[in-house]
Amino acid sequence: MKSNRFVTRLLVNSEKDAVYLWHLHASCFSRSLPSWERATVVSCEELPGRQVRVTVFFQGTFRKIKAVFRIHYPVGSQVIKIKEELGSIRELDFQIEIKACGENLYELLERVEYTLSWKWLFPDFRKHRFEKRLQRFFEYKHDVMIRDLELLKKNIKPLKILVSGGSGLIGSSLIELLKICGHKITTLVREKRDGKSNSDILFQVDSGEVNRSELEGFDVVVNLWGKSIQHRWSKKNKEEILQSREEGTRQLVKVLGSLRNPPKVFLSASAIGYYGDHGSDWVDETSQTKGHFFISRVCKAWEGATDFLKIRGARVVHLRFGVVLSSKKGALSEIATLIRRGLGSVLGSGDQYISWIAVDDAACAIYHAIVTENLKGPVNITSPNPVTNREFTKKIAAHLRKSLGPNMPASLLRFVKGDMAEELLLASTRVSPKKLLESGYEFRYPLLDDAISHLIF
Repeated sequence: MKSNRFVTRLLVNSEKDAVYLWHLHASCFSRSLPSWERATVVSCEELPGRQVRVTVFFQGTFRKIKAVFRIHYPVGSQVIKIKEELGSIRELDFQIEIKACGENLYELLERVEYTLSWKWLFPDFRKHRFEKRLQRFFEYKHDVMIRDLELLKKNIKPLKILVSGGSGLIGSSLIELLKICGHKITTLVREKRDGKSNSDILFQVDSGEVNRSELEGFDVVVNLWGKSIQHRWSKKNKEEILQSREEGTRQLVKVLGSLRNPPKVFLSASAIGYYGDHGSDWVDETSQTKGHFFISRVCKAWEGATDFLKIRGARVVHLRFGVVLSSKKGALSEIATLIRRGLGSVLGSGDQYISWIAVDDAACAIYHAIVTENLKGPVNITSPNPVTNREFTKKIAAHLRKSLGPNMPASLLRFVKGDMAEELLLASTRVSPKKLLESGYEFRYPLLDDAISHLIF
């Protein structure tokens, strides 16, 4: 018998069976996991009797922790039963029940029965801490589910979509979203992976070698390839950053453009680094580059590499990403870690603007660009509410209830990080997502406070 029980209820206004069908989807489990859990779903195995076994790795403080869950979907009822077969909790059973309460109104009842390992060790404190985590988990899950259900109401016809860079921060979030919306997803990979999936296509970027027949017939291609820029830029690193974006995109575009049935829509990553340093002035997709930054030249070359598909008649969209926020990795994760350790500080004067976007909105904005036929050319993928570095850092610290140290001198940042510090940490770009707003996109997290509350535990 389990020692403890945790119950949560939620009333959901949705179409018939939509809540249950969302839970049935293969991507539901990974979409329900908050980014602060630093969890990766590594396998999903179908079993007899309407059951699925899901294997997840959680990144602990010192090592990865493996957990295995068995999910059962009993016939004839809108009930889902989940049991942890392996993990850090001694016993855990999780039941989801969906009940009709009226026209288009459903009650989502979720029960967790559990016994903690080493239950003799500070039982009340550990129970309180675990249930606090459960409460935040359900808040996150419900938030994602409700917003997904609103998206599903649009009834977009299923598309055949190819994604490169699908294992990255944005790509993985995008693929989960596209799958739950019913689209058929194939990933383009640069090298063979262990246990290569049937949905992988191998593309040798250096030579352009690929099985072209596998690339035929895609409605949409989303290109998110590019070497990380979050490190000091040596001459060699700069060459690799440029090469991975310009040449990688050019090779892909060349192959796609030579197909009998090239894609009708091609979305390719770029960045707001295109604009350079504009201080406190607002910039939008019509603004010109200011300054002579390396990252601006990279973005121009990156976007220019798509020209061949424009000639072939494809609708080409350049996704100019701002700073993408997630607890898994990237700027928010790194800054939050430093603040938790008492090492957080405002960078330079703190007056430079950060044009940010929550990773959930980055994925949804890409999807919006896929299905909005009048969107083409550069599109800023940023929140409509950029903030200064000072406000950005202070809001994270306030959420974590931590104090900040003195400002980090700009001269020290330039010494440690070189040009990367000047262009990515100290430059100011106050970006408006004008095209997204004018085309009707509604942000899930338009304000930084909302994004931080959603992404950080």
